[in-house]
Amino acid sequence: MREFSRYVCPLGLGLEICDVSALQAQNKITGQSRQILFEGLPPQTQDLHGFFSRQQETLLSKSTIGILAGMGPRSTGPFLDLVITACQQKYGARHDIDFPKMLICSQPAPFYEDRPIDHAALEAATLEGLLHLQSAGADFLAIACNTVHIYYPRLAAAVTVPLLNIVELAVAAIPRSKQNVAVVAARPTIASGIFQSALEAANFNLIDPNWQADVDAMLSAVREATDPEKFKRLWESLLTKAQGSGADAVLLACLDLSGIVCFASTQLVIIDAANCLANSVVETWLAQNPKN
Repeated sequence: MREFSRYVCPLGLGLEICDVSALQAQNKITGQSRQILFEGLPPQTQDLHGFFSRQQETLLSKSTIGILAGMGPRSTGPFLDLVITACQQKYGARHDIDFPKMLICSQPAPFYEDRPIDHAALEAATLEGLLHLQSAGADFLAIACNTVHIYYPRLAAAVTVPLLNIVELAVAAIPRSKQNVAVVAARPTIASGIFQSALEAANFNLIDPNWQADVDAMLSAVREATDPEKFKRLWESLLTKAQGSGADAVLLACLDLSGIVCFASTQLVIIDAANCLANSVVETWLAQNPKN
């Protein structure tokens, strides 16, 4: 750092110090350099170059996660928090270098509260984001949005790297001891039937508490409010309806609501599809990068 460079000469600590600023002044390091040049180091410390080269090779050998997010924009941050937490829980990640390399594409999408979805436009926007991540070097992909999994078969066929499936992951995470499942999701996701079909195929009983208007109101609140007490009241009303309808589990299939599920207090089992996807992201990365 230039701020400390002027203090290097008087140190007299018996250490070999490479003053990067001085090397830059001598044109030994330029802005176009792809790596630090170690010409300024004395021969006995030349092995540092090998050390850092090995570290760089280790980093480059790790696979890269591609996450398509931004649908909606406030869901991106909470999903990344879930991935980071999964890294800490699954393999004890602690230092910055312990965590995976991730490419994040926050993709603008044609979602509107006051009009039907243009499915052709939404699928095209989703595919554009996936191809962007793939071309940037992602080794596998995850979409942090439940609704666009309506197009999963075509999206998975259009990319050349693996694409995780949030629907399959969420349904597989439901304890078999829980048979009566209510789904919390945005209206287009419910209308598509992707989660209902998957639940029925897995022999779960679907519970319909007739609460879509309440879910819509909660989604509007997420976009407009930040009051924790309001979120608590909305969740309480929703989950009371679920229990009254005979549900013993709730499948949360909406990334916007995943960010506020921490305000839900209930004896019901809540399976958060976003958390299932985050765990699978880390498990997939670990499978591609086994620890020595």
